[in-house]
Parts: sequence; structure tokens; C-alpha cells
Amino acid sequence: MTDDPYRRLAPTPPDPWLAAWRDLQQRRRLAYLAGAPFLLLLVVALVLRSHWEALWALLALLATMAANLRAISFRCPRCSERFTMRGKRRRSFNTFCDHCGLEMWTPRP
Repeated sequence: MTDDPYRRLAPTPPDPWLAAWRDLQQRRRLAYLAGAPFLLLLVVALVLRSHWEALWALLALLATMAANLRAISFRCPRCSERFTMRGKRRRSFNTFCDHCGLEMWTPRP
């Protein structure tokens, strides 16, 4: 005889809003980390005056721009508008939605 309960509770599905907040956190972390190689390669290219390092710095700049575009294109889980943009105004690292005011890390009601 086993000690398992007669009926098991069904597993609760993960909260989609919390998954969205983790995605936003990863996007922002990537945007931060993508800028570091650009700055390092830019300094090396300026010190050594090498064309190859300047080329690598340009490629790192493009990667940084792509990571930042990905970070600001995140959509709010509640209203589906861009989380950090309202019209032409952009706040890349705010902690609430500019449209509906939803705070980051708010679980789904």
C-alpha cells in the first residue's frame, strides 16, 4: 500500500504575466551587457588606432542597437501596448506601463 493521496491536485499553470516580466528582465539585461563589448572595443580601437578593432566596435554597436530595440519593443501583458513608449516619448527602463500604469512584477489578477 502506498502513502500517496487518493486524489492529486492538478498542477497550476504558470502565470503568463510573471513569464512576461522575466522576459522583459532578460531583454534589459541583454541590452546592458551588449553595451560593454562596444565600449571596450571602442577604447581599444582608439588607443591602438587599428581599423580591425574599429570594425569590431562597429559590429558591437550594431549588436547593442539590436538589443536595445528588442528591449523597448516589449509589450505590456495587460494592455498590449509598448511598455516603455508612448507616442514619441520613450523611457527605456521605467518600471510601469506608460499606457495603463501596470507596475512591473505584478501577477495576473
